[in-house]
Amino acid sequence: MNRIERLQQSLETGTALLVTDLVNVRYLCGFTGSYGTLVVAAGLSALFTDSRYRIQAASEVHDAEVRVTANALADAAAAARAIGATVLVEADHTSIAQHRALGEPRAVSGLVEALRIVKDAAEIEAISVACGIATAALARTMA
Repeated sequence: MNRIERLQQSLETGTALLVTDLVNVRYLCGFTGSYGTLVVAAGLSALFTDSRYRIQAASEVHDAEVRVTANALADAAAAARAIGATVLVEADHTSIAQHRALGEPRAVSGLVEALRIVKDAAEIEAISVACGIATAALARTMA
């Protein structure tokens, strides 16, 4: 099961999360750009970003559709509403102005962060490799 599927399972029925924290966006779909909103709901996962990132998003994003737009946050919210979902926003990563512009969505905290706590096999392998590199570097430094 991929990360977006894990998030979809953790969401309440009939809700869609707008992921605006770029660290969380990268964790979920691989996008490393500086502008984008990922919307995740049952049956929906799409990254909204602008035309500067068209090529980058196409090569980096996995497990989500890429949609190029001028207003990522508003269009992600519109996509959520189009499927009849209640819009959720990351409370710790959404400004008051953004919150108001979205029509007072429901604020939630820690949904993606709770997933990030549990490491998958690829993350464990990367940590193991990093530890090996650090150990070798320390050994060479001590010598």
